[in-house]
Amino acid sequence: MARKTGGCAAHCVVQVMQNNRSGLAREGALLMGFLEQIWQKRGVDICDVWAELEARLELAQNLREQGIRPRKNGRYRSTKLP
Repeated sequence: MARKTGGCAAHCVVQVMQNNRSGLAREGALLMGFLEQIWQKRGVDICDVWAELEARLELAQNLREQGIRPRKNGRYRSTKLP
């Protein structure tokens, strides 16, 4: 399962590099399906995954509202992070 998921993620990267939106949507959906299977086998509730994603989006929105932007390497220039 891990190999399939890794291969699918690689296919997503290829679609991004080719700027193929429909291919990325197709491969991304397949990747999400594999991830869901892995989460289920490992006892991870999908609601917990979505809650984590929502918390990260909320944090990003709060930082944007405060005018805090990430640097090029993705790190934030702030000590206000939790």
